Amino acid sequence: MMEAQCRYIAVIDDDASVGRSLCRLLRSSGLKAVSFTTGGEFIRFAMHQTFDCLILDIHMPGLDGFQVQDRLESMGIKVPIVFITALGDPDIQVKAIAKGAAGYLQKPFTDKALLDRITDAIKNSGRKCSRPGREKMMKS
Repeated sequence: MMEAQCRYIAVIDDDASVGRSLCRLLRSSGLKAVSFTTGGEFIRFAMHQTFDCLILDIHMPGLDGFQVQDRLESMGIKVPIVFITALGDPDIQVKAIAKGAAGYLQKPFTDKALLDRITDAIKNSGRKCSRPGREKMMKS
């Protein structure tokens, strides 16, 4: 089994069960993952750790997803972000894309959709990352 070259994927979602579930999915795909339930908790950790991609919930108490993105930018931290949300608001999707989101998914989404967005986000950012099985899927 090929080992993913990514150091970390961070999942930031105020629903701890969503964070755990997404981390299990990412780990089962050969990626390293860690979850946070608040934007503030993630920001404190991000000052000391590099991430290759973020899965970031838009609607959270405290710092929302866009505020987390703004805070990272003000700190000079550039990382591709895949925004996730339970609300189907087209204005929010437009805002996410306008702010440079690498991806946007409305819950519920498929495992494949998320993994594809992560792979594309990292590839488009110029970071080196592969996920086991991706090469086979692309050759088929």
